[in-house]
Amino acid sequence: PINAVRKDAALRIIGKHCPTFMLFCGGPDQWAPHFHIEDLESIWRQGKIPSNISTAYYENLVHDFIVHPEMVQPVVKFCITSILSSRQEVISRL
Repeated sequence: PINAVRKDAALRIIGKHCPTFMLFCGGPDQWAPHFHIEDLESIWRQGKIPSNISTAYYENLVHDFIVHPEMVQPVVKFCITSILSSRQEVISRL
């Protein structure tokens, strides 16, 4: 589908410049349905997007997590872990 082609191209461009981490929420999520992560994982496995593009899925997380105090910590942890894991790649580009 044309949307997948655009997604491939955009992620290849982004991947040339920086590692990218995408966190997907459990469902049903009207803004990012589960098939989006499945599409991304499929094109990643096919080698169509760089290996520094990665995804995570938290089934118990909802899109408006910020108003649910118990959900904030897992998101913060994801962000910090993602940043720290990409540190060496970013330093090597400097």
